[in-house]
Amino acid sequence: MHISIKNLRFRYAENESDHLLFRRASSGELLLLETRFSAQLRDFIELHLNQQHSIPVFLAAIITDLFSRRTFDTVEYNTEEEDEERAEEEEEMEEEEEDEDDDEEGEEEEEEAEPGPAATGGDDDDPICID
Repeated sequence: MHISIKNLRFRYAENESDHLLFRRASSGELLLLETRFSAQLRDFIELHLNQQHSIPVFLAAIITDLFSRRTFDTVEYNTEEEDEERAEEEEEMEEEEEDEDDDEEGEEEEEEAEPGPAATGGDDDDPICID
C-alpha cells in the first residue's frame, strides 16, 4: 500500500519552515497531520475543519490571515466572548450618541417654542411695544 503525503507551503508564511502536511486515508478522506505550524492553527482547525468540514475554507482562512499579517498586520481573530464584549460596547456608544442627539433636538425645540415679545403682544419694558 502506497501512502501519499502532500506538503503544502504558503507564500505569505512568516517562516519557510511553516507548512502543512496532508495524508489521504484509505477511505479517501484527506487528513491533516500535525506540524509545528499546524499546532498554531487550533482555532482555524476547530472552526473550518472540525465544524464546517471544509479544507478549501480552512486554507483560504490561513492564506487571508498570513497575507494580512505580512502586508497589513491588522487582522485579529477574537474569541466569541471578545466579539460579544465589543458588540456591547458599540451598542452602548450608539445609545449614548442617540441620547446626545435627543438632548440637542430637545434644546432646539425649546428655543423654537419660547415666544418672543412680538408673539405675546409686546412687553411694557421694551422700547418699542405693539399692543
